Amino acid sequence: MNNRWKSEDLNEKIAKKIGEAALLEQTAEECAELSKEVLKLARILRGDNPTPKAKVLVLQDVIEEIADVGLCIDIIKEVLGCYKAVDKIKEEKCNRWIERIEKKEKTK
Repeated sequence: MNNRWKSEDLNEKIAKKIGEAALLEQTAEECAELSKEVLKLARILRGDNPTPKAKVLVLQDVIEEIADVGLCIDIIKEVLGCYKAVDKIKEEKCNRWIERIEKKEKTK
């Protein structure tokens, strides 16, 4: 679901209300929370370092943190006007990642 056309006004409103510094701080905080949750999920998937939290609950937390980080990133892209630049870099990085995977597979 792409609601960018609807959310641009909301993103701008949030950025103006809290300011760029607070937006950057919020983004860092949300990234840290996502990091914590994906590490917890990796522990569950690997199974060698148990956590008392059920996988389904950790997945819900990961999804929520992805949404939080995504929202912050969308607002930053709106403030900086860099949607196209970010998309271009993401494509380049994705291609490079695939190249590395394929190179590793060939050396096996």
